[in-house]
Amino acid sequence: MVSLYAGGALPPFQVTQEWTHQRTLTVELSTRLVGWERNSSQILLTDAHKWCNSDLVPEHLRVPEPMRGLYWMKGLALSDVAFCGSLAEWDAETLTARLPVWMTFVVGKKADDEIPPLIKLTSGTGFVARAAMGKALTYHLQFTNSSLKEAIIVPSAWAFRTFTRHPLINEDVTHDGTLHADRPGDIFDRPSYFFGVKGGNYEAVKVMYDDGTLKPDVVSAMRADEAHKELTYMRYAPAC
Repeated sequence: MVSLYAGGALPPFQVTQEWTHQRTLTVELSTRLVGWERNSSQILLTDAHKWCNSDLVPEHLRVPEPMRGLYWMKGLALSDVAFCGSLAEWDAETLTARLPVWMTFVVGKKADDEIPPLIKLTSGTGFVARAAMGKALTYHLQFTNSSLKEAIIVPSAWAFRTFTRHPLINEDVTHDGTLHADRPGDIFDRPSYFFGVKGGNYEAVKVMYDDGTLKPDVVSAMRADEAHKELTYMRYAPAC
């Protein structure tokens, strides 16, 4: 059994419950939830390019360069800390990037959790998750034009689509003025609207480019922000 995205043998942690999931490369298969644990953001970033790079996706499905790389979710109150745009599937006709949440996001796990609750929810595991999601949660990032500066995130879950709205807006600098974009796609604002009323927001700030180059200023900010959190960072991947 080999991890489809990591390109190596499975880590020791895995969950035995199985389900059928349409994975990002449009191959229907039975998958296992396989977790890769990382004890700190430093180790997470050191290892990130092994699994977060567009070479792992067929060339004709790769997202444009501005959307590739690993993004830190700056200011997010939830347990997910980063996501990998490089693993998304691109539809050039509709300017849409398809991002399965449970396998492209890095999530924090508390010491008493076997599986982070957010992963259970987004993977469609369990009765509550299936009722809310229907199946594993996928985000469709629908860009307004080829500049890739603005998109609407359309969740696959009916509940999210019905009651929430999630724009993605390119920025040159973070709201607090501490981090600046060096290339297109480095920073996106991501507000949330619930029943038309703006709630919280976070900023997707690129911490690693698709070739593995880390952005030192973002690395420092991310490590400082995550240092006080007693979490183990985990990423999941399909395996067969």
